[in-house]
Amino acid sequence: MGQNTKIEWTSNGDTPGHTFNIVWGCEKVSPACDRCYAEAWAKRAGFSLWGKGGERRVLSADHWRAPMKWNAAAQKAGKAARVFCSSMADVFEDHPTVSEQRARLWPIVAATPWLQWLLLTKRPENVRGMVPREWLKAWPSNVLPGFTAENQEWFDRRHADAVIDHIDPIVRFPWFVSYEPALGPINFGGMAGISWLIVGGESGGGARPMMLGWVRSARDQAAAAGVPFFLKQKVEAGKKISLPVIDGRSWADMPELPTPIGGAS
Repeated sequence: MGQNTKIEWTSNGDTPGHTFNIVWGCEKVSPACDRCYAEAWAKRAGFSLWGKGGERRVLSADHWRAPMKWNAAAQKAGKAARVFCSSMADVFEDHPTVSEQRARLWPIVAATPWLQWLLLTKRPENVRGMVPREWLKAWPSNVLPGFTAENQEWFDRRHADAVIDHIDPIVRFPWFVSYEPALGPINFGGMAGISWLIVGGESGGGARPMMLGWVRSARDQAAAAGVPFFLKQKVEAGKKISLPVIDGRSWADMPELPTPIGGAS
């Protein structure tokens, strides 16, 4: 799964975003994982890849060449592209196969300055120990880490791991938060250390409901802090609605992409 994606928050205007996975498979760690779309997708494809210590699917050489092609296309167009990594795994899972494949990722990130890498995790406590050490001195401008927060308990835990417990400015860097699936209201505590908030309801059969009051509260907290707010989807009568209209408009604010190293050629 290395390709253009329909995931709404990966686009850059009319430039489509991409997904890139270093492996397929993961271990469930919180309520957000209970109805994991990636697990269901993998099972439909004939793979059983979830669980502690279980197998992880390693991907092809062609798959690993895709980011260089995307970078070249973005540079030719003079417009950076976003890459969501990983939609079928967690880059920061502590697993031997994931560790091996993660080591392959970092040189590619460094070689693709026209791509912004959105590294979404449910394990922010692992990030500082798993990224290249030089990143902790000068965080790459084309990397934006993010963590999932489905309710207050998991926001508080992951926000502490990502931001609050690391006050040394040398090792601080901006985070985005994926409040998806939204499973309860969240007080985001003034959005400290947060550069972007993405919200979405769970979809599919048996989806757990997202209340619009939670969405409005998140939106208003983001607005008060000057943080871009992106409402990805909601579900009505069992149907997923992308970029829904709430209070007279859709909400699809995104942070500006950094100027790529080297500029347009």
